[in-house]
Amino acid sequence: MFKRFRQMYLILHHIYLVAYLEISQRTKILNERVNVISDLLDMLRKDIGVSNMRRITWIIIWLIVVAVFVAIVSDYGTK
Repeated sequence: MFKRFRQMYLILHHIYLVAYLEISQRTKILNERVNVISDLLDMLRKDIGVSNMRRITWIIIWLIVVAVFVAIVSDYGTK
């Protein structure tokens, strides 16, 4: 009976070690994936910020153009 218990213990111990190593490897892979996703999100956040700044810049440029046009038209109307 002790021999059978010892054999069962060795089998379970081996399964535990294999599972433990698999968990360690899986954890490492998941951490790498999370780091990649984090870098991707940072890149997207910066790109969205740049895109918004471009749009705001164009809005300001067009507002200046409209203001100049209105000034020219109102100046031309008073002469």
